Amino acid sequence: MPGDSRRDCGAANPRALAELRAGRKIDWSSENSDKLLSQLLDMPAERLYDPKYGSPIYAGVPLDFSPRRCPTQVNGKTDIRTVFDQTPQAQKLIEAGVVSNSILQKPATNLTMFTAEISDQIGRELTTMELKCARPASPAVLQRSSEISVASRLTELGQAKLVDVGKPLGKLNREIVIIPPSWLIGLLSDLNFGIPGEYFVDAPTATSPVQGGLADCWLISALSAVAWTRPELINEKLRRENATGDVDGGHAAFRFDLTDVLNIPILFFTITIPYVFSIWTNGDVPQNSYGGYIYGSSSVAKETWPAVIEKAFAVWRSGGNSDFPNSSDYGHLNGGDCAWACHVLTGAAAWYHWADADDTWSTITSNSTNGRANTPLVAWTWGSSDDSPDKVDYAGANLVANHCYTILGTLETNKRQYVILRNPWGYHEGTLNVYTGPWSSQEYWGTATLNLPVGGVFALEIHVFRQYFMGFGGAK
Repeated sequence: MPGDSRRDCGAANPRALAELRAGRKIDWSSENSDKLLSQLLDMPAERLYDPKYGSPIYAGVPLDFSPRRCPTQVNGKTDIRTVFDQTPQAQKLIEAGVVSNSILQKPATNLTMFTAEISDQIGRELTTMELKCARPASPAVLQRSSEISVASRLTELGQAKLVDVGKPLGKLNREIVIIPPSWLIGLLSDLNFGIPGEYFVDAPTATSPVQGGLADCWLISALSAVAWTRPELINEKLRRENATGDVDGGHAAFRFDLTDVLNIPILFFTITIPYVFSIWTNGDVPQNSYGGYIYGSSSVAKETWPAVIEKAFAVWRSGGNSDFPNSSDYGHLNGGDCAWACHVLTGAAAWYHWADADDTWSTITSNSTNGRANTPLVAWTWGSSDDSPDKVDYAGANLVANHCYTILGTLETNKRQYVILRNPWGYHEGTLNVYTGPWSSQEYWGTATLNLPVGGVFALEIHVFRQYFMGFGGAK
């Protein structure tokens, strides 16, 4: 298929949103879950999993159905205050909690001085031939990265059609944003932070990260992929506690090293420089009225690492308070690129592949050993059933449109080929042409076996994967 297979995706965990509205923890095993979801989210359950119906699980997500499908890239010379001033919808987006203005509370970057300092730095490196693959980001570079991120999001959403939740989107031919319902905006207007447990309770693995009330499946699926294939990075790169020689600017306990590039204009051209962005934050995470998690969490009781890493991303992307970002700061995580997230978390190069390509199976198996993924792998569905070439029925297959999944590996049995996937919600496994039974993977301590489907993990036959999924990729 021509064009680029990448896509920004986002679909919040509907059970997390329902519990927020109910104000209590719900025992989903003893409830009629579809009926309860319909009542609490004001929509028939079968319509929740496709944005074309105006589903609340896609609220605040940039829904781009054009061939571009990726975030708007603003000019490196962009002034953040000018972007806010010249965006007619800026105030509406701020009030809806999908764009943060936290960055405006800080002094804006002096672009002339900033580019001059970068030019001097590169000049010194050229003189000494000490060019670096990735440089530690200075506070000024970190500030500028947040400004560019906010400007890109505001520019993208500022051009979109705003639709109230529950209202069908109509023809999918432009950028659209479903505005979060008033009850959700009210519940998140004043976040309460606490430390509900320890950073690590158990060794991180693919089933640890669980998505909450944010549409950041792109991040949680990537965390799952990294924990599955590069678990050492969860400690070495994604959590450095008061490292020797580091200076913590506030009361932060943890440092997270995130790798990405920054486009910087110098004279008459723009250069792209890779940086390691060190984000300091503490261990407090947002909690709801009954002491549970509002956003990301771990399947391991009283374990916080997925939630704290998620907070670090919210701080970086929004420029919010490093210890206590607000809900609008977190709103910048609604929608994103899961392969890019794998790149940021590992420092390896992101790559993308069409799911319906002839070499899809061989590409996935080439990134696996004995049926287990050996590099971070993620996959994403089409933006909507109407957006897919075959007009697939996501609700009928128990799959989710505009959603990212983790690829754990492969299975071949009875002359059939299956892709092992994990829904970052921790439940809602696919049901169309799936394998039921044991799937084993080799761990450092021995053989682990899952009886599929379970806990969001399921085995989907390759031809269904190629039909319902738009692309897959990762970082290596």
